[in-house]
Amino acid sequence: MVNWFNRTIYEIYTQWLAEKELFARFQATELLDTYRMIKIRELETYESLLEQSRAHLALTRDAVYSILNDAVFFPATGNDSFAIWADKNDFSSIVQLLKWLIQDFQYVESLKLDLDGVFSKINEICISIARIDLDVLVTGNKLTFVDPAGIKQYIETAEIDSEIKKNWIEHMDIASRH
Repeated sequence: MVNWFNRTIYEIYTQWLAEKELFARFQATELLDTYRMIKIRELETYESLLEQSRAHLALTRDAVYSILNDAVFFPATGNDSFAIWADKNDFSSIVQLLKWLIQDFQYVESLKLDLDGVFSKINEICISIARIDLDVLVTGNKLTFVDPAGIKQYIETAEIDSEIKKNWIEHMDIASRH
C-alpha cells in the first residue's frame, strides 16, 4: 500500500511536469488546442469516477488519485475547466487539494534534485497527504485529516524538509477551520 501510494503521488508529479512541458512547447499551436479539447471531454470520465466512488466508497482512493493525475493538466496550462467541473459536481475541495500538491511540486522542482532526491521529497509529501480522509472529500466535499492532532504532531517532529513541513501544517490548519 505504501509503495503504491508513493508511486501514485510520484506519477502525479511527473504528469504535472509533462503537462507543463507540453504547454511550454505548444501553447500557441493547434496541437495544444486539440489536446485541451480532449482533456475537457475527459471531465465526463471524472464524473463517472466520482459517481462510482460516492456509491462505493471502496473505490474512492483509486478514483481520487486517477482524477488528480489527469487533472494536473488544467492548472499546468492555466485552464479553469476542472475547477468549473468540480464546482458543478460538489467536489470543489479536490481543486484545493490539487493546489496543495502543485505547491509542493513547485518547491520540489525548484530544488533541482536528482531522481533519488525528488523521490525522497515526494515520499515526505506522502506522509501528510496520505492522512487526508478521502471518503469525506468525496461525499462531503471537505478536506479533513484522519487523526489531525496526531498527524500534526508527527509532522512537527518528523525529520522532513522544513518547507514541506510548513506547507502541510498550514494546510492542516486551513482544513481544521472549514
